[in-house]
Amino acid sequence: MQTDRNAEASGSASEARALAPHDADAAAAYAHALMLQGRTDDAEHAAREALAIDPENDRAHHVLGLVGLNRGDSGEALAGFREALRLDPTDESARERLVLALKARHPVYAQVLRFFLWQARLPKQAQWALLIAPFAIGRVIRTVHNDAIFIPLALVFIGLIVLTWAADPVMTLALLATREGRLVVSRDSRIAAALFGGFIAVAVAAAIVGAVYDPHLFIVTFGFVVFALGAGNVDGLPERRRKVVYAAAVALVLVAVVQTAIVVAGGGYHVQVVPAVVLILGAAASLWYVRLAS
Repeated sequence: MQTDRNAEASGSASEARALAPHDADAAAAYAHALMLQGRTDDAEHAAREALAIDPENDRAHHVLGLVGLNRGDSGEALAGFREALRLDPTDESARERLVLALKARHPVYAQVLRFFLWQARLPKQAQWALLIAPFAIGRVIRTVHNDAIFIPLALVFIGLIVLTWAADPVMTLALLATREGRLVVSRDSRIAAALFGGFIAVAVAAAIVGAVYDPHLFIVTFGFVVFALGAGNVDGLPERRRKVVYAAAVALVLVAVVQTAIVVAGGGYHVQVVPAVVLILGAAASLWYVRLAS
């Protein structure tokens, strides 16, 4: 399982189960291996067999939580992960998945989560195809010359992309307003949500000022919204790669300050174009970096 050889893992765990039929850990390991293969019903059956041997086997409860997540049953997922954490408070994986289960109580996030779980089980080639798909779909949309069709298609397409990126940090911010959420949300997720919320807030402020004062500030709005979508998901990256995004945040803020100062000073297009291009390309590059590094 550690090396993602899930078929081999389930075979070995099945053999362990046969050799030690009264060992709850062997049954729980078998359940976990089945879950990683996407065999949800079999995994649930094996996990319940483990609990019949030892009702306090934390790994079996963890697997039942995974079963609930994959079925879109947030109640089952919450029960499994809460019990797993009660039995082993050091289980960070159960803590992270408890956060997912809490978010999955919202029906929209539940559908987004199911999509991500389905995508994670796909072969690497299929995952790359999904990554490239938005460009192909966008190309098709741009070929539609009828505005009555183009505008709704474009709005739906952009909305779906934004939803998949924004769902996690938005739900993290919502969780932080609850007592249980504050207890289980990790430090890295708090930072990611704070980055998302902060950049979105500044983007909205820039849009308002741009509408009243100078439309050139919409560049800051666009760049910050794009960057916020990436930064809001930075908690899924290894620590070294998270630091790259944090450095990018500082750099983009400095560029935005330069861009704003130029606009306020009345600088012409030739002066504004360099920071504007750096802001947009930097935000887009950060979004891609988070996607590819996760």
